[in-house]
Amino acid sequence: WLPESARYHIASDQTEKALTTLEKIALDNGKPMLLGRLVVDDDSSNPSRRGRIKDLLSPELCRTSLLLWFIWLVYPTQLRSVGVGTCSAMARLGAMVTPYVAQVLIL
Repeated sequence: WLPESARYHIASDQTEKALTTLEKIALDNGKPMLLGRLVVDDDSSNPSRRGRIKDLLSPELCRTSLLLWFIWLVYPTQLRSVGVGTCSAMARLGAMVTPYVAQVLIL
């Protein structure tokens, strides 16, 4: 189970959920919760600035975005791996069965 990040909760103006998430993480790590208050020092809490595709290609994020897209294309996900493996197994099965079917049809 993975909770939403505290940063997401802060950006969504859900301070209580962010504190709960941080307390749970501190408890799981066996560490005390740090004293202080949560402060957002960027403009991610501004709803008009969140979730724009063109932000992924900003100078700060362009390299990271392109690398992540490349990695996603080159290294397939588990579901794609299962699909490719299943297709490969069916192709091998077909290659083994074909000679027997051809013999039956020829006779």
